[in-house]
Amino acid sequence: MIHVARQRGATGDSLAIVMGGHVRVGLEDAIDQDWSTKRLATNAGQIERVVRLAEAAGRKVATAEEARRLIGLAPKQVRLCRVA
Repeated sequence: MIHVARQRGATGDSLAIVMGGHVRVGLEDAIDQDWSTKRLATNAGQIERVVRLAEAAGRKVATAEEARRLIGLAPKQVRLCRVA
């Protein structure tokens, strides 16, 4: 289960987390971090909130590589370039 909503909220994210699902964050889903105060969201703020929810539920947060593997993306290629 992935919870994606126009108005993000702890309720939907919490439900997905406790049911063993996955949650993604992004500013395209919700520009307001706090609907009642209309405080603008940041990527960092959304991540911190979902990490707190996951930790409170005893869930581990996936690393970038684990997340890529979960959704079927190839491992990230590191490209070295020569500096002239």
